[in-house]
This record gives sequence, structure tokens and C-alpha cells, in this order.
Amino acid sequence: MKNLLLSFMLTIFTVAGFSQELKFQLEPRKQYKEVKTINESVYLNGEFSHSATISEKTASLVLDREDDRALVRTSVTDSVYKAIFGEISGLVLDSSREFDYYRDDFGNIEMVSDSVFPVLRNIPVFPNTQEPLTVGQKWYNRAQESHDLKEFFGIEEPLMFPVAVENEFLGRREFNGRDCYAISIKYNIYHKPESMKSIYNAYPIKITGFSKRVVYWDDSVGLPAGSDETFSIVFEMSDGQILEYKGEAHSKTTQTRILTEEEFVGVKNALEDEITKVEQTEEGIHITLENIQFTAESSALMPQERTRLDAVAEQLKEFQDRDIVIVGHTAMAGTEEGRYQLSERRASVVFDYLTEKGAFGAAQNIVLVPMGAKQPHPEGNNSTPEGMAKNRRVEIIIQNN
Repeated sequence: MKNLLLSFMLTIFTVAGFSQELKFQLEPRKQYKEVKTINESVYLNGEFSHSATISEKTASLVLDREDDRALVRTSVTDSVYKAIFGEISGLVLDSSREFDYYRDDFGNIEMVSDSVFPVLRNIPVFPNTQEPLTVGQKWYNRAQESHDLKEFFGIEEPLMFPVAVENEFLGRREFNGRDCYAISIKYNIYHKPESMKSIYNAYPIKITGFSKRVVYWDDSVGLPAGSDETFSIVFEMSDGQILEYKGEAHSKTTQTRILTEEEFVGVKNALEDEITKVEQTEEGIHITLENIQFTAESSALMPQERTRLDAVAEQLKEFQDRDIVIVGHTAMAGTEEGRYQLSERRASVVFDYLTEKGAFGAAQNIVLVPMGAKQPHPEGNNSTPEGMAKNRRVEIIIQNN
């Protein structure tokens, strides 16, 4: 009878609560990254306009810690692909930004300087209590959304508005093979901007919508493991039109580490020669394939380049837990649009070839960046054949996080 009662009490405790607080664990030099995919549909005056897929990657590094809060530096990279009736029509936005902020152990954020990022602030925030949470327990906090409207609305100032958040503890759930705590996070949006100036004629006069998400919290590392969200945001415009974005978002967060000197030296010794350079930078291991040979004004690889890429593929197989950036460049020839498209195709060809050789893991995040000839400091002088050869290159970056 005593054993039965003890078993019953343990079952009640397991279902109802847990023995520790939920907190962020942010120690100096800790690194983590979040990869998010957003699939959204856009409606104009109730009629379907188009869909878009947004790939967002954030990489964070804890710089310092004081008392119960940490100073965090985060870089975010967005790639927005527009699709019409399911067919991808091209990359319409590719941007990268960096910002610093303080975050305390319970999740509250204080910005160091003005920034439109992070888009969502004070989510998740945990209750500051010693009592164990129980399944179904709710708590509330104030959060903030921040949006950059310059690209699509011509508005210089970021749009920021508060939201009232309802949190509910859901208990233990599995997420991507990890044993996590699940928290439901919901809020509605209703905001009327006081005044907005747009370089275009129309601007938002009212914003409404909602967000419903489940955050999966890995208490073993003090970080989220990921989240699933559905959302809708509606802009009522000053010219009477109504623009709605709705869809779903899925994210995955993993802890990372800085690449070692030994890893850098291994890649350098394996690859570096007169036309292949390997450097260690803040981003990670930077491989530059100079004068990479394509058939004239095309993206088709010359046969001799395959041997060079075979060696690169063998090295990349050792880093399949890393994000990889592939950057295509061209010499200053032809039109700006033509150079951009050519550099995009060249980066894609290198990616395709390396994929065929098994260089990348199934869940690895690969970012292709077409630069055309718009690098701030060209490697070579575009007025000479030798300089143009240096600028006709592809860079591969094995990222620290």
C-alpha cells in the first residue's frame, strides 16, 4: 500500500510540475544558432497575391556577463524567395545585420543601441518564482514586435509596438529527438501608428493579427530547442487597401563552438596553393578559389576545376555540423544585372557539384550569396587580365556558428 501511494505521488509530481526553474543559461563565450523557415501567403484586399519562403539564420555569441544578465551579440541573415502559384520566381531580398543586447536569466531583453532587430523581444520570458510550474499553469508578460518597413513600404523608421503575451506550461514533449519542456505562447496584435512617413503614397494606419506558437525548451543547456508558430498580420493602408501576411514558421536552435586552430591548419595544409587561399577569420575558415575556370561568360565548370573541388569536398565532409556560405564573384564585365545573375549561377554550380560529392549533411544550412562584381575591395584590378582572374572567384566559408 505504501509503495502504491509513493508511486501515485511520483506520478502526480511528474505530470504536474518539475523541480527546477526555467532559465536562460548564458555564460561568456557560449555560442548558439537558430535556423528558421517561414512559409507565408500574401493577400491583397482578400485576394491571393503570392507566397514567399523566408530562410532566417541567427548566430549568437555571449560576450560578457554581469549579475543576472548577459551581453549577447547576434547576427541575422534573411533570404526571401518569392513564389507565384508555387513556382519560385527568384531571390527578392538577401540581407545581414548585427546587434547587441542584454538578456537576463528569465528572458527579458534590453537593447544596447537602436536596432530593428530582434523582431520579437521578451519571448520567451519565464516567471521569476521558486515554485515549480505545473501543467496548465499560465503567466503573462509584455513583449514587443519590431519590423523593418523600408524595403516594401518605403518607411525609414522601424515599426515597433507592444503585445500582451499569454504563456502556458504544457509539460514534457519531444522535439527533434530532444526531451524538452513545451510552452504555449499566444498574443493578439492591434496597433495604430501615430504617424508614418513613406517615400511611396500609401502607409499603414492600422495593424492587426495574432501569433500562436509552441516553444520547446531544453533545460539541459538553458536554451530553446526550437519552435512552431502560426501567424497572421494585417496592414490597413492609408489608401484603403488591405494587405495580409499569414502562414507558419518553424525553427531549430543548437549550441555551437568556435572552430579550432587545428581544424584551420588541417584545411589550410590540404587545400592551399597558388590559386587556392585559406584564411582564419571571425566568420570561420575562409576558402577562396581564385581564377575558378568556367567556360567563357557562363557558369559551366571547366574540367580541370573538378579536381580542385573534389579536394574541397573532402574537407567539407569533416564539417557537416557547420553552416556553409558560398559566395560567387565575377570580374567587371557586362551589365550589373548580368554579373549578378552570373555570380548566382556560379555559386549554384559549385554548390551542386559539392553536393554530388557528398560534401554536405542532410540537415546542413547552406547559404548562397551572389555578389556580382560589387565587393567593396576587389581582389584584383579589373583593368588587367590578371586582376580580372582574381575577381573571377568563389569563396566558401565554414562558419564558426
